[in-house]
Amino acid sequence: MLLKRAELGTTGRLRPCALFLALVPAVVLAQASTSVLTGNVIDTSTKQPVGDVVVTATSPSLQGEQVVVTDATGLYRVPQLPPGTYTLRFEKETYRPFTRAGIDVAADRTLRLNVELLPETAGSETVTVVGTPPTVDIGSSATGTTINQDFVRNLAVARPGGLAGANRSFDSLATTAPQASGDYYGVGINGATSPENLYLIDGISVNNPGFGTLGTPLTAEFMDEVNVVSGGYMPEYGRTSGGAISAVTKTGGNEFHGSVWGTFTPGSLTGAPAAVTGATPIIQGKRELGNFGDIGATIGGYIIKDKLWFFAGLQWAAQRYIYSRSFNRLINGTLEPIPDSTQQRNGDERSWNYIGKLTFLISSDHRLSLTVTGTPTTGGGEGGVALRNRSNNRNPFTPNLLTLGTYNSGWTKSSFNSVDVAGELNSSFMDKRLLLDVRLGVHLQRDSYLPGDGSTLDDIENPAVLAGVPSVRSPAGVPTPVYQLDSSVPASVVTACTEAGATCNVVRYFTGGPGGLIEYLNFDSYQGRAVLTFLVQGLGHHVLKAGFDGQINKYSHDETYTGGVVYRDGQDLGADPGSVYDYRRFGSIVDTDTINDTPRVFTATKSTIIGGFIQDSWSIMDKVTLNLGLRYDSLTMEGQDGKTRIALKDQWSPRVGVVWDPTQQGRSKIFANYGRYYEYIPLDISDRALSSSQPVIQGVHNCNPLVVGRQGCDANTRLDGSTLITGVTQAPNRKWGVTGPAYASYVDPDLKSPANDEVVAGAEYEVLPNARAGITYTYRNLVRTVEDMSNNDGQTYFIGNPGEGIADAFPKAERTYHAVTVLFSKSFSDLWLAQVSYTWSKLTGNYDGLFNAQGLNALGAPQLDPNINSTFDLRTLLLNQQGPLSGDTTHAIKAYLAKEFVITPSFSTTVGLSFNANSGPPINALGAHPIYGAGQAFILERGSAGRLPWVTSLDARLNFNYRLTKDSVVTAAVEAFNVFNSQRPLSVDENYTAATVSAILGGRQGSVPTEFGGQCRVGECAAPPFPAGNGSLPKPQVDPGSATGAAIRIVLPNRNGVATPVVPNLAWGTPTNFQPVRQFRFSLRFTF
Repeated sequence: MLLKRAELGTTGRLRPCALFLALVPAVVLAQASTSVLTGNVIDTSTKQPVGDVVVTATSPSLQGEQVVVTDATGLYRVPQLPPGTYTLRFEKETYRPFTRAGIDVAADRTLRLNVELLPETAGSETVTVVGTPPTVDIGSSATGTTINQDFVRNLAVARPGGLAGANRSFDSLATTAPQASGDYYGVGINGATSPENLYLIDGISVNNPGFGTLGTPLTAEFMDEVNVVSGGYMPEYGRTSGGAISAVTKTGGNEFHGSVWGTFTPGSLTGAPAAVTGATPIIQGKRELGNFGDIGATIGGYIIKDKLWFFAGLQWAAQRYIYSRSFNRLINGTLEPIPDSTQQRNGDERSWNYIGKLTFLISSDHRLSLTVTGTPTTGGGEGGVALRNRSNNRNPFTPNLLTLGTYNSGWTKSSFNSVDVAGELNSSFMDKRLLLDVRLGVHLQRDSYLPGDGSTLDDIENPAVLAGVPSVRSPAGVPTPVYQLDSSVPASVVTACTEAGATCNVVRYFTGGPGGLIEYLNFDSYQGRAVLTFLVQGLGHHVLKAGFDGQINKYSHDETYTGGVVYRDGQDLGADPGSVYDYRRFGSIVDTDTINDTPRVFTATKSTIIGGFIQDSWSIMDKVTLNLGLRYDSLTMEGQDGKTRIALKDQWSPRVGVVWDPTQQGRSKIFANYGRYYEYIPLDISDRALSSSQPVIQGVHNCNPLVVGRQGCDANTRLDGSTLITGVTQAPNRKWGVTGPAYASYVDPDLKSPANDEVVAGAEYEVLPNARAGITYTYRNLVRTVEDMSNNDGQTYFIGNPGEGIADAFPKAERTYHAVTVLFSKSFSDLWLAQVSYTWSKLTGNYDGLFNAQGLNALGAPQLDPNINSTFDLRTLLLNQQGPLSGDTTHAIKAYLAKEFVITPSFSTTVGLSFNANSGPPINALGAHPIYGAGQAFILERGSAGRLPWVTSLDARLNFNYRLTKDSVVTAAVEAFNVFNSQRPLSVDENYTAATVSAILGGRQGSVPTEFGGQCRVGECAAPPFPAGNGSLPKPQVDPGSATGAAIRIVLPNRNGVATPVVPNLAWGTPTNFQPVRQFRFSLRFTF
C-alpha cells in the first residue's frame, strides 16, 4: 500500500541540543482490546525523577485526549487506549515541553517510553523527537505474533478457499505465526489441536460452544489487527489449552474513512490438480477450483466529533469447487482409463459478512462501545453439493467426494449463521490509577445440514424425497461391478466394463440417500467479564489486576439419518448376500427382541463457567519485570434432563514469568515463563454422553432397504443379528444388539479437569531499527485429559481421566511437545517488512487432542467429538498407539518479505513474497478393530509406516498504488499462490486393510516378525504354513491371477492374533488430498 508522504523519504532529525529519549516497550497480552502507554520521566541534568508532569496522549484512534500526571517517582501510565498511532506531550513548569510522535500501539499491549526532560535554561523551544522505537518486548514473557493491515495489504496471505474461505477469515492469518499450522478444523498452535484454542473478537469468545472450533469466521477486512498468542500468557487468558487468536475490529474517527474493494480468483487460471483414487482404483476423483470472489465496503467516521463514532462494513463472498470423477477398468491385470467417462458436479458456498460498531465517549474517563457482527453462509442445493457438513469443518470435502457413491448419496445443502453482540465499558478513577473494564457479549449460531433436494427432518418417512431414503454401503470384501450399483455412470463405462476380460468392481460404495446425519444445531453463549486494575508502589511499581468472568453455554441438537437409518452390507459381518445391518440407528430395546424405533432425536444441554483471576506485574527497579498470577475456573455441565452431570472445581492455574533486559535500553531481553492451562470442555460431551436421548441399536436384516425401507427391513430381521454385530451374545436378545446405551454415561466422582503444563524460555535482541531476532524454546506436556471409556467392549461407557481414578486400568493420556523457534521480524517501516522463522519441533504421545486424526469418516474428516472421541474407548484400541502424533512435523520454515518502491510522489509499487515449507507428518498402517471397525486398529506402532514428503509453497503479491488525494488511494493487486503448482500429498489413505486384525505389538517397518507380511496369490495359502515376510508390510498390489481385480492377500494377525491371509486395501498409501493448486487472485481497492 502507498505510505503517507512523510514515510516516503522524509526523515526527522534531532538538533544537537535535543534530549536523550529511552523508549522501552513492555507488552502484556490480555483479553481486552485496549492498551497502555507507560514510562518514567527524569531530569536530564540530575537524573532524578520528575513528578507532576502533565502527560497528554492524542491519536486519530482516540476520542478526545487522555491526560495523566506523573507520580513522585516520575511514573506515568496512560491506560485504556485503543490501537493506533499516538503522540505523547510532556509538560511542566521550569522544563521544556517535550513531544514524542509516531508511537504505534497495537492491541493488548503495554508500551514503555522513558523520557528525560531538559530544564527551561536550555531554551524554551518544544523538543520534538522523531526516532525509531525499540521493538523488543521487555515487560512480558508471552510469545506470539501480531498481524496488522500492513502485513495483510502487502503479502499474499489468506489464500482463497480452505481455511480462509472466499471471505478471507481472520483466523487464517494465524498460520503465518511460528509454531502455528493449519489442521482440518482451524489453526493448531504449539502442538495442540485447533478446537483447544480461544477465539476472540473484540474480547468476546466466538468459540463454537459445542465443539470448541471457531464459530464466527469473520472477514479480515473488518479487522484492525489479529493477535496470535502462542504461549506464556498471564491469568487474564483462561479456558484454553492451545493458543489464543484475538481479533480487534476497526473503529470510527474524527474523519470519515473507509474502503471499497473487490477480489476475483478465476478458476480458468488455476493449476491442474492431482487425482485421488476412490475406495478402489476403478474410480478416480478430482477437486478443481472454480471461481472465487468477494465484494465489500467499509466506512467509519463520526456522528459527534470526539464523542460518538461509528464503523460499518458489508461483504459478499462466494466460492465454487468443481468435483469430478473418471473411471478405469481392469483388463488383463492392467488398469486402463475409460474414455469419455468423466462426470462432474459443482460445490458452491455463499456468505455475507457484516459489522456495525458504535463508540461513545461518556467523559474523558468513561468510554462505551457496542459491536454487532454476523456471517450467514449457505452451500449446496439447486443441483450443487455442499462443501461442508458442519461449520466446524474449515476445509471443503476431499477430492474423492464423487468416488464414494451415487450422486444422490452425497447431494446435500448447508446453512451456517452466526451473530455476535459485544458491549464494553472502560472507566478510570483516581487519576487513572484505578481502572474498571466491563464486557458483556452474546454469541449465537444456527446451523443445518440437509439433503440437497430441499427435504427436511420432517420427511424421513417419505421415500419419494431424499430425506426418506436410507443410505446403503456395498460390501468391503466383495467387489461389485460399479454399473450394477450406480445407474448414473456414463454409457461408456457400461460398455467398457462388460467387454470380455474386463472388470470394474468397487467396494464400500454408497447408494440411496445422503449418508451421515441430517440435522439442526443451535449454539448460544452468554458472557460477562469485569476487571479492576490498580497501580501501586512498593519496592518498585506494581500493576495489580483482579477479574471475574462467567459464561453460560447452550447447545440444542435435532438429528436423524435419511430414511431413519444408515445400512451396510451384511456380508461385512459374515451374513449372507442380500442382507444388510444397521450401521447407524437411533432406538432402544424395551423388551426381549422388541425395539422402540426413534429415528429422530432432540437433545438440549447446558454448561456454566465461573472464573476469576488475580495478577501482579511487578517492575523491580525498572530493570526486571516479575509477572505473578493465579486463575481459578469452575465448570458444570448438564445433560438433557437438566441435571448436573459434570462439576469441575479444581481449575487452579498458576502463572509465573520473569523478564530481564541486559542492555537496560529496551533492546534485548531474556525471559522465562511457567503456566498451567485448563481446557474448556465443549458441550458435545453433554449432547452425546451425558444425555440419555441418543440410544443406538443394531440388527441384521434380509432385505433391500432401497425397495422396502426401514420398516420393511425390520420385518425381516435375522435371529442371529446380535451375535453377528458384536461378536458376543447379548442374551436374552437374539435379533437386536445395543451399541449405544439408553442412559447417560457414568462420571467418575473424582473426575479432574483436563490440563497442560507449559514452560517457555528465550531471548531477543534488536539487530536493526524496528527489527528483532530471537530464539524461543517451548515445552508443553499434557497433565491429564477427560475421555469416555468402556470396560465391557462398548456395552456401557463411563467418563474419567485415563490412567487415574476409575480409569486406572487404561494407560495415561500422553502428549508432549518440544519446539525451538528462531525468528527475525521487522515491522513495515522504511518501506519494507520481513518475518522469517524456522521451527524444529517434536510431538509424541498417544493422544492427538480434541479430534481423532485416525477416526476418519468416508469424506476424510477426522472425528471431532471433544473428550469423547474413540481413542480411549477400549483398551484394545490403544495397542501400538504410542509414537509420533499426527501433528508431528519436525521442520517448518516461514518467510514473508515485502518492499515498496516509490516511483513518483503519487505512485508506487509493492512486491511481496511468501515462502512456506514443512517436513511431512507420519504415516500409519491401520486395520479394522473387531468392534469399532475400519481404521481403528494400529497394526504397526503409531507413525512408523513412513512419512509424507516435504511440502513447499511460494506465494507472491504485486501492488500498484496510486494516490488520488492526500487521504485516498487506489490499489490494484495480483496475488499468486503456490506459484510453481507443487502437488505434494497432504494426506494418504492409512487403512492398510478393512479386515479385522490385531496389532503387531512393537512392530515397525523393518522390524515386523517374519510370520507376518507374507503374500498369498490366488490358489496359495489354503492352509498354514504361510509365506514368510521380509520384516516390513508390503505395498498392496493387484493379484494378476484374480479375475475380479482383487489384491494379493497379506498375512496379518487376525482378531485372535493368529497369522491369517487377509485382503489389503489397494489404496493404502495413496494420496487422499494434495496441496491447493496454483491460484491467481486479482483485486481492486479504493481507500479513503
